[in-house]
Amino acid sequence: ETGSITEMFGEFRTGKTQICHTLAVTCQLPIDRGGGEGKAMYIDTEGTFRPERLLAVAERYGLSGSDVLDNVAYARGFNTDHQTQLLYQASAMMVES
Repeated sequence: ETGSITEMFGEFRTGKTQICHTLAVTCQLPIDRGGGEGKAMYIDTEGTFRPERLLAVAERYGLSGSDVLDNVAYARGFNTDHQTQLLYQASAMMVES
């Protein structure tokens, strides 16, 4: 959903990171291909973000890897307070764009 924040959580090794990497790319697809022509904010709490995975997903969907990376804002969240601060910043970024 455009302008929304989605939290992913669950057990270890259940595919959360893969889903997040895929969503960070597919949200950028054109509307006629099921995307939102948008950008993504990726807040990583486990240190599992891998730009090279975004490039692989982008290739799968025929998107420019460099454009995909430019459209993903990344932040590493270290604790609950820091995550909350990052969410406020993400909300402000969404209002601006």
